[in-house]
Amino acid sequence: MSALVKVLLVTPSYHPIVGGSETAIRILSTKLNEMGVQTDVMTFNMNRKWNPIWREATEDNGLFKVFKVSAFNPARIFRINPLELIKMYVVPKPNFTNRFKEYDIIHFQGEADVSFLLFSFFVRRPKLWTSHVNYAKLPRLKKLFRLVFPRLAYLYIAHDSKLLSDYGVSTSRSLVFQSFGVDTETFRPSETKKTDNLILFVGRITRSKGLHILLKTLAQVTSPTRLAIIGPTDDMKYAETCIDMIKQLNERGIHSAKYLGVMDEKSLIPWYQKAAILVRPDLDRFSGGLTSLEALSCGTPIIGTGNHVVRNGVNGLTVSPNNTKELADALNELLQNRELREEYGMKGRKMIEECFSWQKIVQHLAKIYEAVLSNYRVRAKCSSRRVRDELEAK
Repeated sequence: MSALVKVLLVTPSYHPIVGGSETAIRILSTKLNEMGVQTDVMTFNMNRKWNPIWREATEDNGLFKVFKVSAFNPARIFRINPLELIKMYVVPKPNFTNRFKEYDIIHFQGEADVSFLLFSFFVRRPKLWTSHVNYAKLPRLKKLFRLVFPRLAYLYIAHDSKLLSDYGVSTSRSLVFQSFGVDTETFRPSETKKTDNLILFVGRITRSKGLHILLKTLAQVTSPTRLAIIGPTDDMKYAETCIDMIKQLNERGIHSAKYLGVMDEKSLIPWYQKAAILVRPDLDRFSGGLTSLEALSCGTPIIGTGNHVVRNGVNGLTVSPNNTKELADALNELLQNRELREEYGMKGRKMIEECFSWQKIVQHLAKIYEAVLSNYRVRAKCSSRRVRDELEAK
Protein backbone atom coordinates (compact mmCIF):
# COMPACT_ATOMS: atom_id res chain seq x y z
CA MET A 1 0.00 0.00 0.00
CA SER A 2 1.20 3.52 -0.77
CA ALA A 3 2.68 5.38 2.19
CA LEU A 4 0.59 8.38 1.14
CA VAL A 5 -2.60 6.62 2.25
CA LYS A 6 -3.68 7.81 5.69
CA VAL A 7 -5.83 5.78 8.09
CA LEU A 8 -7.50 7.00 11.27
CA LEU A 9 -8.38 4.36 13.86
CA VAL A 10 -11.29 5.62 15.97
CA THR A 11 -11.70 3.91 19.33
CA PRO A 12 -13.66 5.00 22.42
CA SER A 13 -10.92 4.08 24.90
CA TYR A 14 -7.14 4.27 24.78
CA HIS A 15 -4.10 4.79 27.03
CA PRO A 16 -3.94 5.63 29.94
CA ILE A 17 -7.01 3.37 30.20
CA VAL A 18 -5.79 -0.21 30.70
CA GLY A 19 -7.51 -3.06 28.90
CA GLY A 20 -7.33 -5.58 26.09
CA SER A 21 -8.80 -3.41 23.32
CA GLU A 22 -6.69 -0.43 24.38
CA THR A 23 -3.53 -2.54 24.13
CA ALA A 24 -4.60 -4.06 20.81
CA ILE A 25 -5.24 -0.67 19.19
CA ARG A 26 -1.80 0.56 20.29
CA ILE A 27 -0.11 -2.51 18.80
CA LEU A 28 -2.22 -2.36 15.63
CA SER A 29 -1.33 1.32 15.07
CA THR A 30 2.34 0.60 15.63
CA LYS A 31 2.44 -2.37 13.27
CA LEU A 32 0.55 -0.55 10.49
CA ASN A 33 2.94 2.39 10.62
CA GLU A 34 5.96 0.10 10.64
CA MET A 35 4.81 -1.50 7.39
CA GLY A 36 4.17 1.86 5.71
CA VAL A 37 0.47 2.47 6.34
CA GLN A 38 0.32 5.96 7.88
CA THR A 39 -2.04 5.48 10.82
CA ASP A 40 -3.18 7.72 13.68
CA VAL A 41 -5.64 7.19 16.53
CA MET A 42 -8.69 9.16 17.72
CA THR A 43 -10.22 8.52 21.14
CA PHE A 44 -12.10 10.19 23.97
CA ASN A 45 -10.00 12.21 26.39
CA MET A 46 -10.53 10.15 29.56
CA ASN A 47 -8.52 9.72 32.75
CA ARG A 48 -10.45 6.54 33.57
CA LYS A 49 -13.10 4.47 31.83
CA TRP A 50 -16.15 6.60 30.91
CA ASN A 51 -14.85 9.57 32.89
CA PRO A 52 -14.08 12.03 30.07
CA ILE A 53 -12.43 15.46 30.21
CA TRP A 54 -13.82 18.50 28.38
CA ARG A 55 -10.43 19.31 26.89
CA GLU A 56 -8.76 18.37 23.63
CA ALA A 57 -5.26 16.94 23.59
CA THR A 58 -2.83 15.53 21.03
CA GLU A 59 -0.03 13.11 21.80
CA ASP A 60 2.79 12.21 19.41
CA ASN A 61 4.95 9.19 20.20
CA GLY A 62 7.16 9.69 17.16
CA LEU A 63 5.44 6.99 15.16
CA PHE A 64 1.80 8.08 15.22
CA LYS A 65 -0.46 10.71 16.77
CA VAL A 66 -3.29 10.20 19.24
CA PHE A 67 -6.08 12.79 19.08
CA LYS A 68 -8.04 12.95 22.33
CA VAL A 69 -11.49 14.44 21.83
CA SER A 70 -13.34 16.58 24.37
CA ALA A 71 -16.37 14.76 25.74
CA PHE A 72 -18.73 14.63 28.71
CA ASN A 73 -20.70 11.99 30.54
CA PRO A 74 -24.34 13.09 31.05
CA ALA A 75 -24.39 11.19 34.35
CA ARG A 76 -22.04 13.77 35.84
CA ILE A 77 -24.69 16.45 35.24
CA PHE A 78 -27.99 14.58 35.53
CA ARG A 79 -26.83 11.78 37.90
CA ILE A 80 -28.02 9.20 35.39
CA ASN A 81 -27.17 8.69 31.76
CA PRO A 82 -30.16 7.27 29.85
CA LEU A 83 -27.96 7.00 26.74
CA GLU A 84 -26.15 4.08 28.34
CA LEU A 85 -29.11 1.93 27.30
CA ILE A 86 -27.96 2.33 23.69
CA LYS A 87 -24.22 2.02 24.45
CA MET A 88 -23.49 5.77 24.52
CA TYR A 89 -21.58 6.38 27.74
CA VAL A 90 -20.09 9.71 26.71
CA VAL A 91 -20.95 12.47 24.22
CA PRO A 92 -18.12 13.97 22.13
CA LYS A 93 -17.67 17.59 21.14
CA PRO A 94 -19.33 17.69 17.68
CA ASN A 95 -16.38 19.16 15.79
CA PHE A 96 -14.31 15.96 16.10
CA THR A 97 -15.32 14.97 12.55
CA ASN A 98 -13.35 17.91 11.13
CA ARG A 99 -10.23 15.82 11.62
CA PHE A 100 -11.58 13.17 9.24
CA LYS A 101 -10.80 15.37 6.22
CA GLU A 102 -7.11 14.63 6.70
CA TYR A 103 -7.55 10.87 6.22
CA ASP A 104 -8.40 8.54 3.36
CA ILE A 105 -9.98 5.82 5.50
CA ILE A 106 -11.79 6.08 8.84
CA HIS A 107 -11.77 2.80 10.74
CA PHE A 108 -14.07 2.60 13.78
CA GLN A 109 -13.19 -0.03 16.38
CA GLY A 110 -15.77 -1.86 18.48
CA GLU A 111 -19.16 -1.06 19.95
CA ALA A 112 -18.28 -0.62 23.63
CA ASP A 113 -19.44 2.96 23.00
CA VAL A 114 -21.09 3.91 19.69
CA SER A 115 -21.00 7.71 20.08
CA PHE A 116 -18.19 8.28 17.58
CA LEU A 117 -19.90 6.09 15.00
CA LEU A 118 -23.36 7.65 15.40
CA PHE A 119 -22.10 11.24 15.37
CA SER A 120 -20.20 10.48 12.13
CA PHE A 121 -23.38 9.54 10.27
CA PHE A 122 -23.15 12.36 7.69
CA VAL A 123 -19.41 12.11 7.05
CA ARG A 124 -18.69 11.13 3.46
CA ARG A 125 -15.54 9.08 3.69
CA PRO A 126 -14.80 5.36 3.24
CA LYS A 127 -15.77 4.28 6.75
CA LEU A 128 -15.02 0.83 8.11
CA TRP A 129 -16.41 -0.56 11.33
CA THR A 130 -15.00 -3.57 13.16
CA SER A 131 -17.37 -5.29 15.58
CA HIS A 132 -16.00 -7.13 18.61
CA VAL A 133 -19.02 -8.11 20.77
CA ASN A 134 -22.54 -9.04 19.74
CA TYR A 135 -24.68 -6.59 21.70
CA ALA A 136 -27.54 -7.29 19.28
CA LYS A 137 -28.30 -10.30 21.47
CA LEU A 138 -29.65 -7.87 24.07
CA PRO A 139 -33.38 -7.31 23.37
CA ARG A 140 -33.29 -3.59 24.13
CA LEU A 141 -30.54 -3.04 21.56
CA LYS A 142 -31.41 -5.45 18.77
CA LYS A 143 -34.09 -3.37 17.07
CA LEU A 144 -32.06 -0.17 17.33
CA PHE A 145 -28.89 -1.75 15.99
CA ARG A 146 -30.68 -3.38 13.07
CA LEU A 147 -32.34 -0.08 12.22
CA VAL A 148 -29.26 2.13 12.45
CA PHE A 149 -26.04 0.17 12.03
CA PRO A 150 -26.42 -0.87 8.36
CA ARG A 151 -26.42 2.85 7.46
CA LEU A 152 -23.27 3.87 9.33
CA ALA A 153 -20.36 2.44 7.32
CA TYR A 154 -19.31 1.25 3.88
CA LEU A 155 -17.74 -1.98 5.06
CA TYR A 156 -18.38 -4.00 8.22
CA ILE A 157 -15.78 -6.36 9.65
CA ALA A 158 -16.16 -9.08 12.28
CA HIS A 159 -14.65 -12.43 13.19
CA ASP A 160 -18.06 -14.07 12.65
CA SER A 161 -20.53 -13.32 9.87
CA LYS A 162 -23.46 -14.06 12.19
CA LEU A 163 -22.42 -11.21 14.44
CA LEU A 164 -22.95 -8.73 11.60
CA SER A 165 -26.12 -10.38 10.34
CA ASP A 166 -27.58 -9.94 13.83
CA TYR A 167 -26.93 -6.21 13.40
CA GLY A 168 -28.85 -6.28 10.12
CA VAL A 169 -25.79 -5.84 7.89
CA SER A 170 -26.11 -7.50 4.47
CA THR A 171 -23.57 -10.08 3.37
CA SER A 172 -22.59 -7.85 0.43
CA ARG A 173 -21.13 -5.34 2.89
CA SER A 174 -19.70 -7.78 5.44
CA LEU A 175 -16.18 -9.13 5.67
CA VAL A 176 -15.09 -11.91 8.03
CA PHE A 177 -11.67 -11.03 9.41
CA GLN A 178 -9.83 -11.44 12.73
CA SER A 179 -8.69 -7.91 13.53
CA PHE A 180 -6.71 -8.45 16.75
CA GLY A 181 -3.64 -10.60 17.13
CA VAL A 182 -0.74 -11.41 19.40
CA ASP A 183 3.05 -11.08 19.19
CA THR A 184 4.01 -14.76 19.08
CA GLU A 185 7.68 -14.01 19.75
CA THR A 186 6.91 -12.11 22.96
CA PHE A 187 4.04 -14.30 24.17
CA ARG A 188 5.46 -17.80 23.93
CA PRO A 189 5.57 -20.92 26.10
CA SER A 190 8.29 -21.13 28.72
CA GLU A 191 10.60 -24.08 29.24
CA THR A 192 9.95 -23.88 32.96
CA LYS A 193 7.32 -26.23 34.36
CA LYS A 194 3.78 -24.99 34.81
CA THR A 195 2.27 -24.76 38.30
CA ASP A 196 -0.37 -27.50 38.38
CA ASN A 197 -2.80 -25.77 40.74
CA LEU A 198 -2.41 -22.16 39.52
CA ILE A 199 -5.55 -20.63 38.01
CA LEU A 200 -5.24 -17.23 36.32
CA PHE A 201 -7.85 -14.52 35.74
CA VAL A 202 -6.78 -11.56 33.59
CA GLY A 203 -9.32 -8.87 32.77
CA ARG A 204 -11.08 -5.72 33.86
CA ILE A 205 -12.63 -6.14 37.32
CA THR A 206 -16.22 -5.47 36.33
CA ARG A 207 -19.34 -7.58 36.77
CA SER A 208 -19.58 -8.46 33.08
CA LYS A 209 -16.21 -10.27 33.29
CA GLY A 210 -17.65 -12.69 35.86
CA LEU A 211 -14.87 -12.77 38.47
CA HIS A 212 -17.47 -13.19 41.22
CA ILE A 213 -18.70 -16.35 39.47
CA LEU A 214 -15.21 -17.81 39.53
CA LEU A 215 -14.72 -16.97 43.22
CA LYS A 216 -18.06 -18.55 44.08
CA THR A 217 -17.26 -21.64 42.00
CA LEU A 218 -14.03 -22.50 43.83
CA ALA A 219 -16.07 -23.88 46.73
CA GLN A 220 -17.06 -26.74 44.38
CA VAL A 221 -13.52 -27.44 43.18
CA THR A 222 -12.02 -30.55 44.78
CA SER A 223 -8.28 -29.89 44.29
CA PRO A 224 -6.67 -27.09 46.37
CA THR A 225 -5.94 -24.19 44.03
CA ARG A 226 -4.21 -20.82 43.87
CA LEU A 227 -6.05 -18.08 42.00
CA ALA A 228 -4.08 -15.08 40.68
CA ILE A 229 -6.22 -12.11 39.64
CA ILE A 230 -4.78 -9.39 37.37
CA GLY A 231 -6.56 -6.37 35.92
CA PRO A 232 -7.74 -2.78 36.43
CA THR A 233 -10.55 -1.89 38.86
CA ASP A 234 -12.89 0.68 37.32
CA ASP A 235 -16.04 -0.34 39.19
CA MET A 236 -14.93 0.19 42.79
CA LYS A 237 -18.17 -1.06 44.34
CA TYR A 238 -17.91 -4.33 42.44
CA ALA A 239 -14.18 -4.58 43.19
CA GLU A 240 -14.90 -4.24 46.92
CA THR A 241 -17.41 -7.08 46.66
CA CYS A 242 -14.77 -9.28 45.01
CA ILE A 243 -12.19 -8.35 47.65
CA ASP A 244 -14.62 -9.47 50.38
CA MET A 245 -15.16 -12.75 48.54
CA ILE A 246 -11.38 -13.23 48.30
CA LYS A 247 -11.02 -12.71 52.06
CA GLN A 248 -13.75 -15.24 52.79
CA LEU A 249 -12.19 -17.74 50.39
CA ASN A 250 -8.76 -17.40 52.02
CA GLU A 251 -10.22 -17.73 55.53
CA ARG A 252 -11.74 -21.12 54.63
CA GLY A 253 -8.22 -22.35 53.92
CA ILE A 254 -8.78 -24.84 51.07
CA HIS A 255 -8.13 -22.47 48.19
CA SER A 256 -6.23 -19.19 48.07
CA ALA A 257 -6.75 -16.11 45.92
CA LYS A 258 -4.79 -12.90 45.51
CA TYR A 259 -5.44 -9.71 43.57
CA LEU A 260 -2.16 -8.62 41.96
CA GLY A 261 -3.31 -5.32 40.45
CA VAL A 262 -2.54 -4.06 36.95
CA MET A 263 0.49 -5.36 35.06
CA ASP A 264 2.27 -4.35 31.88
CA GLU A 265 3.00 -6.90 29.16
CA LYS A 266 6.48 -7.75 30.44
CA SER A 267 5.20 -8.51 33.95
CA LEU A 268 2.12 -10.38 32.70
CA ILE A 269 3.88 -12.88 30.44
CA PRO A 270 5.40 -15.04 33.24
CA TRP A 271 1.93 -15.49 34.75
CA TYR A 272 0.53 -16.73 31.44
CA GLN A 273 3.51 -19.07 31.11
CA LYS A 274 3.27 -20.72 34.53
CA ALA A 275 -0.52 -20.81 34.94
CA ALA A 276 -2.21 -24.17 34.51
CA ILE A 277 -5.43 -22.58 33.20
CA LEU A 278 -6.74 -19.14 32.26
CA VAL A 279 -10.37 -18.76 33.33
CA ARG A 280 -12.65 -16.13 31.75
CA PRO A 281 -16.24 -16.62 33.00
CA ASP A 282 -17.60 -13.59 31.12
CA LEU A 283 -21.35 -13.06 31.30
CA ASP A 284 -21.50 -11.84 27.67
CA ARG A 285 -19.89 -15.01 26.23
CA PHE A 286 -16.84 -13.09 25.02
CA SER A 287 -14.18 -14.77 27.19
CA GLY A 288 -11.54 -12.08 26.91
CA GLY A 289 -10.50 -11.44 23.31
CA LEU A 290 -6.88 -10.36 23.75
CA THR A 291 -6.22 -12.20 27.02
CA SER A 292 -7.34 -15.46 25.41
CA LEU A 293 -4.97 -14.92 22.49
CA GLU A 294 -2.09 -14.13 24.83
CA ALA A 295 -2.70 -17.13 27.09
CA LEU A 296 -2.96 -19.57 24.18
CA SER A 297 0.18 -18.11 22.64
CA CYS A 298 1.92 -19.03 25.91
CA GLY A 299 0.56 -22.58 25.71
CA THR A 300 -2.04 -22.11 28.45
CA PRO A 301 -5.49 -23.68 27.95
CA ILE A 302 -8.64 -21.68 28.65
CA ILE A 303 -11.96 -22.20 30.33
CA GLY A 304 -14.38 -19.59 29.03
CA THR A 305 -17.98 -18.90 28.18
CA GLY A 306 -17.30 -18.84 24.45
CA ASN A 307 -15.80 -16.77 21.68
CA HIS A 308 -14.15 -17.46 18.32
CA VAL A 309 -10.81 -18.22 20.02
CA VAL A 310 -11.78 -20.67 22.78
CA ARG A 311 -12.65 -23.96 21.09
CA ASN A 312 -14.27 -26.56 23.31
CA GLY A 313 -12.27 -29.79 23.42
CA VAL A 314 -9.49 -28.31 21.26
CA ASN A 315 -7.66 -25.60 23.22
CA GLY A 316 -9.85 -25.48 26.30
CA LEU A 317 -13.40 -25.89 27.56
CA THR A 318 -16.47 -23.70 27.20
CA VAL A 319 -19.20 -23.39 29.82
CA SER A 320 -22.47 -21.50 30.11
CA PRO A 321 -22.31 -18.00 31.62
CA ASN A 322 -23.24 -17.68 35.31
CA ASN A 323 -23.21 -21.47 35.78
CA THR A 324 -21.04 -22.44 38.73
CA LYS A 325 -21.65 -26.19 38.32
CA GLU A 326 -20.45 -26.28 34.71
CA LEU A 327 -17.46 -24.11 35.58
CA ALA A 328 -16.59 -26.32 38.58
CA ASP A 329 -16.84 -29.47 36.44
CA ALA A 330 -14.53 -27.94 33.83
CA LEU A 331 -12.01 -26.85 36.46
CA ASN A 332 -12.02 -30.27 38.12
CA GLU A 333 -11.53 -31.99 34.76
CA LEU A 334 -8.52 -29.90 33.73
CA LEU A 335 -6.89 -29.56 37.14
CA GLN A 336 -6.84 -33.34 37.51
CA ASN A 337 -5.52 -34.06 34.00
CA ARG A 338 -2.11 -32.55 33.20
CA GLU A 339 -1.83 -34.39 29.86
CA LEU A 340 -5.11 -32.89 28.67
CA ARG A 341 -3.95 -29.40 29.70
CA GLU A 342 -0.71 -29.89 27.79
CA GLU A 343 -2.59 -31.11 24.71
CA TYR A 344 -4.94 -28.13 24.75
CA GLY A 345 -2.01 -25.77 25.33
CA MET A 346 -0.01 -27.13 22.36
CA LYS A 347 -3.03 -26.97 20.06
CA GLY A 348 -3.76 -23.43 21.24
CA ARG A 349 -0.20 -22.30 20.49
CA LYS A 350 -0.34 -23.85 17.02
CA MET A 351 -3.65 -22.11 16.26
CA ILE A 352 -2.22 -18.74 17.31
CA GLU A 353 0.86 -19.18 15.11
CA GLU A 354 -1.26 -20.12 12.08
CA CYS A 355 -4.14 -17.65 12.41
CA PHE A 356 -3.57 -14.90 14.96
CA SER A 357 -0.06 -13.49 14.67
CA TRP A 358 0.05 -9.70 14.36
CA GLN A 359 2.23 -9.93 11.27
CA LYS A 360 -0.37 -11.85 9.27
CA ILE A 361 -3.26 -9.75 10.53
CA VAL A 362 -1.65 -6.40 9.70
CA GLN A 363 -0.60 -7.54 6.23
CA HIS A 364 -4.15 -8.65 5.48
CA LEU A 365 -5.66 -5.48 6.92
CA ALA A 366 -3.40 -3.34 4.71
CA LYS A 367 -4.78 -5.21 1.68
CA ILE A 368 -8.32 -4.58 2.89
CA TYR A 369 -7.60 -0.84 3.13
CA GLU A 370 -6.14 -0.84 -0.36
CA ALA A 371 -9.12 -2.67 -1.84
CA VAL A 372 -11.66 -0.47 -0.04
CA LEU A 373 -9.96 2.75 -1.11
CA SER A 374 -9.67 1.59 -4.70
CA ASN A 375 -13.32 0.61 -4.75
CA TYR A 376 -14.44 3.86 -3.10
CA ARG A 377 -12.67 5.94 -5.72
CA VAL A 378 -14.58 4.12 -8.46
CA ARG A 379 -17.99 3.88 -6.83
CA ALA A 380 -19.88 5.95 -4.28
CA LYS A 381 -20.92 2.81 -2.38
CA CYS A 382 -18.48 0.19 -1.18
CA SER A 383 -19.28 -3.41 -1.98
CA SER A 384 -17.41 -5.92 0.15
CA ARG A 385 -18.02 -8.51 -2.57
CA ARG A 386 -15.76 -6.51 -4.84
CA VAL A 387 -13.33 -6.06 -1.96
CA ARG A 388 -13.19 -9.81 -1.51
CA ASP A 389 -12.58 -10.30 -5.25
CA GLU A 390 -9.68 -7.85 -5.15
CA LEU A 391 -8.18 -9.50 -2.08
CA GLU A 392 -8.36 -12.94 -3.66
CA ALA A 393 -6.66 -11.62 -6.81
CA LYS A 394 -3.63 -10.30 -4.85
